[in-house]
Amino acid sequence: MEVNWYIILIAGVVLLTLLVIIIYYNRRDRKQLEKKINLDYPKPKKKSGEEDPDDLKGT
Repeated sequence: MEVNWYIILIAGVVLLTLLVIIIYYNRRDRKQLEKKINLDYPKPKKKSGEEDPDDLKGT
């Protein structure tokens, strides 16, 4: 029984293309999700006279 290399080659190219497409959409969706989560997160309100905790100049 002879191995049909053309079918194996076509199947390999199709699987490689599918893998690249899946990785591309996964990265794109991850960026969209991170952006949505960052925009959806409620910002804490500052009290008057309170220092900014992100400001590290005072140390």
